[in-house]
Amino acid sequence: MPQSRQKKTAGREPLSGTKLRERAFDLLSRRDHSEWELRRKLLEKGAVAEELPPLLKELRSFNYLNDERFAGNFVRYRAGKAWGRLRFRQELLQRGVSVEVVENVLREAPELQADQLDSKLRRTVEKELRRGKEEKKIIASLLRKGFTVGQVRKALEQIVSEDTLDRLE
Repeated sequence: MPQSRQKKTAGREPLSGTKLRERAFDLLSRRDHSEWELRRKLLEKGAVAEELPPLLKELRSFNYLNDERFAGNFVRYRAGKAWGRLRFRQELLQRGVSVEVVENVLREAPELQADQLDSKLRRTVEKELRRGKEEKKIIASLLRKGFTVGQVRKALEQIVSEDTLDRLE
């Protein structure tokens, strides 16, 4: 555990019972969390590990804790970013969402349908080209953002071919 986090919980009595429940509700009142995130945050705050499973089960039973809802909200909230499907997948998996839930959410999210992604990718490529950025750097950046090589190549080819047609007119 990092030094700063040790100091925060050092000297305090363990978080359990009503205090643990209140802390969980406090965290969930601010935003949705994946079950893994909530567990990690509660443990960092000094939660008694043995008390977490029944609490998490209760939160799931009342639908206060729902990884599918969390993943859907995560995608919707970040849809404006120039992220591809692979980046969303990576981010959700890092937050402890199961592969099955991630794949389902990514398949169903209207923000991640092919036409939406192509449009977002195209706008990003056009903007970066106008700024004078090198194609290699644009490609590398988009690959890091979770777009596939095929998607990036297609967007570049479309823009270059349209640019060529514009010059002929």
